[in-house]
Amino acid sequence: HPEAILALALRHEKMYYGILWLGFNQPHSFTDDEIRFISTLAGQTELAATNARLFLTAEIGRQQLESILDSSPDPVLVTDHQEHLILANPAAWHVLGLAGDASEGQPVSKVIHQPALLELLVDKTDEKLSAEVVLAEQRVFLATTSSVLAGGQRVGRVCVMRDVTHFKQLDALKSE
Repeated sequence: HPEAILALALRHEKMYYGILWLGFNQPHSFTDDEIRFISTLAGQTELAATNARLFLTAEIGRQQLESILDSSPDPVLVTDHQEHLILANPAAWHVLGLAGDASEGQPVSKVIHQPALLELLVDKTDEKLSAEVVLAEQRVFLATTSSVLAGGQRVGRVCVMRDVTHFKQLDALKSE
């Protein structure tokens, strides 16, 4: 049984991670320096545990987003504030003939060759914009872009493309 114990709760805001304790087999009076040192260690441990928890939460969110985008049949493109392609799902790779992950990080002007789509992606307004884009095999997509805002600042654009070829064909048949 220890004769002297110093215990500090490891918590951040409302989250408790555990207890950091220091024990001695002999009777001991803790000095101010020892208490400060253990308090500093406890603070660093709290910070490390909080960061690990935040990282885990962010990683879970990233994996969920990746799964959603990978399973979406609609092409999705995301650019940053410098008009670089930072994310494209497999449907976008296929429809636009992108080189998969190799296209990511490149300026959209070097990756996207459809003028109507490129115009939507590099638009400087924060408005939601849409345009029809005709791709290979005369497939028609309705591309809709919106700005991505963080803290009131524009940090990029997201574009979702919906295949409307069938509707266009039906409309043409109806007109005929």
